[in-house]
Amino acid sequence: MTSFRLKPEILDRAFAGVYLAYLFGIAAFNRDFARLNMELFGVPLFVGEATIGILTLLLVARGLIDRKAPFPTSGLSRALAAYFLVGCGFAVFGLKNGYGLAVFRDFALVYYLLFFTFTLFAVRGGLASATVLHVVAVGSVIGSLVTIVFFLLSPRLSAEHAAPGYQALVAWIAALWLALWRDRGNNRIVRALRYLGIGASFAVIYLAAYRTMLPVMLITLALLAAWAIIARPGWRRSRLARAAGGLSIVLLIVVGAVLLQQRPPATAETLLPSEGPIELEDAPDVLSPRWARGFGAEALTEPSLRFRLTAWRLAIEKTIASPLVGIGYGPSPGLYPDENCELASSPTSNCGNAHNTLLTLAMRMGLPVFAFFLAINGYVTVKLVKRAVRGPDESIQAPFLASAYLSFLLYGLMSLFFESPYLSSLFWVVLGLMWTRATGRIAETGRD
Repeated sequence: MTSFRLKPEILDRAFAGVYLAYLFGIAAFNRDFARLNMELFGVPLFVGEATIGILTLLLVARGLIDRKAPFPTSGLSRALAAYFLVGCGFAVFGLKNGYGLAVFRDFALVYYLLFFTFTLFAVRGGLASATVLHVVAVGSVIGSLVTIVFFLLSPRLSAEHAAPGYQALVAWIAALWLALWRDRGNNRIVRALRYLGIGASFAVIYLAAYRTMLPVMLITLALLAAWAIIARPGWRRSRLARAAGGLSIVLLIVVGAVLLQQRPPATAETLLPSEGPIELEDAPDVLSPRWARGFGAEALTEPSLRFRLTAWRLAIEKTIASPLVGIGYGPSPGLYPDENCELASSPTSNCGNAHNTLLTLAMRMGLPVFAFFLAINGYVTVKLVKRAVRGPDESIQAPFLASAYLSFLLYGLMSLFFESPYLSSLFWVVLGLMWTRATGRIAETGRD
């Protein structure tokens, strides 16, 4: 009788399947996908945590079969492990002080870095990094199309938004990839689908009316244009230039449409609803002025900017009051009242946080840990850029990954980012792909 032995290849396929399914789900449906509406011992369960548990078990099983670590360790992996252990220390201290469930809410700022580890294992195990990016882009486009169809069938607004701001960020990442990637066979159907995906992505960005996205897009396009200028002559420089130019044209069309859609100030008779159902033809008369108000003379009087400025000032004050260890995990920062939150303050709500994810890290964990986090990110970024600009890497993925990474950070300067696991996990995936590209440890052949 032969004994059963689990083959490593089966574990690798299972790992890749779970990993890609999760990325597709959060790219397509973001927070709606992330919630399970289930509890374990009174602790709410989320898809991200369930996925982390499954992937960790598969990694451990792989290590037990091989009797070694599932991938080589490095200085960076040890630095990330140290960052993770520091987060564990903050969590233990918060639990000891009786903050309970709120500790796990804040610990999520750190432990989603496990998706960096998962990405290294998946890519070095044979999963092409282009496949990862395709899955995220296709998922985002499908989510955008669903959002557009639902809005056309039943137009509704939520605080002058027709789509959530976090979906706009993922849609922009998808548009970047679709603009840079080319089908080698030059198939007309594939090309048409690419253009459809870019169009759907920009439509959702417009529907979101999340004004943070405009500087995110402009600065990212400037990076792509600069990369095209310094890149060595060849197909990659041409593709970067065409992608930056094409996306800039689409953005100009959207901005032009917004400016043309402006209307006189509303009176009591002409005031349109900003919440709930709205007539489809009236929606642009709400969305376009919202976009314009964020960048005109009225910008400084906008409530969304005023409460952010107040929150940032108070977060800086709390950081200065405890610069070495921050306020820790668990305490509610209370940087602004509940009426400025979608969900009221609770152990699972991030209401009251800084709406600047970097300030949140500094406020929660202190300046030394925050500086350590920045050093890790800076090391990966510099290594990627040096290899891509001066080294042998001719792939289009390096400029895309750098652009996606910059988009995430810029978004996080004005929004809840690491506080949103469905976005945080994508960030760590991108950083993991940046590292595999920077070190040349990729599992694919060919220039794409």
